[in-house]
Amino acid sequence: MSLRPKILYPLFSSLNNIPGIGPRTTKLIEKITAPNLFGLCKHLPTNLLTRKRIIKLSFAEKDKFIILPVEVVSHKPSRRKNMPYKVVCLGGGVELELVFFNAKSDYLEEILPINKKKIVSGKIDFFRRKYQIIHPDYVVDSRNIGTIPSSEPIYPLTKGLTQRLLRKSIIWSLEQLPDLPEWVDTDLIEAQKWSSWRQSLIKLHNVNFHSDFYLSSSSRTRLAYDELLANQLAISIIRSDIKTHIGKKNYK
Repeated sequence: MSLRPKILYPLFSSLNNIPGIGPRTTKLIEKITAPNLFGLCKHLPTNLLTRKRIIKLSFAEKDKFIILPVEVVSHKPSRRKNMPYKVVCLGGGVELELVFFNAKSDYLEEILPINKKKIVSGKIDFFRRKYQIIHPDYVVDSRNIGTIPSSEPIYPLTKGLTQRLLRKSIIWSLEQLPDLPEWVDTDLIEAQKWSSWRQSLIKLHNVNFHSDFYLSSSSRTRLAYDELLANQLAISIIRSDIKTHIGKKNYK
């Protein structure tokens, strides 16, 4: 029989419950977190990726992430298996190559039809006097430009696991977190201007500024206090159990 309160059950449910991921992905996630939703939610981002909207490639900086409107000009399928598939576009009148490795031509022709305008986003590179984006993060219609985030958190990964898939799994897991009764003194919460435990964890996964990563940030100090308080309570309970056990032994 479990001594864990029912309100905590969602925290310790299996990663297998996450929709849209299979056993292989579950095993990859378990390499970097504990094998439950709580462990996944505690896997915090360590950096922030920002995307800059531009209208011309001449405004782009090498190795920076951009959001750019383009017109698809042509497709250059790979001639050999180890060669990339390239899609040539124009961004503000300047040529841009979208480079794909191990890509399926049918899929690329569907999402990047010739003579159509698209919005692409990814890290800009300059190779052999040509602008390139290798494996764009986003390719959308103009009306869906709002679906491309201007900033997004970056997580530590393991080989075979992508940022987008991990992020999707974490977002779903955060939605399962219960609203736990507040256990921190109200005066302390007001003095520190802390959010709830749940909201603090959600905020740390939705950072907007690099300052949000500071150890002194409100959300991080709140969670650090919770962890410290939980550890102190656990030690207190263990000591109480030891004293009770010794007392019973001496009584006998």
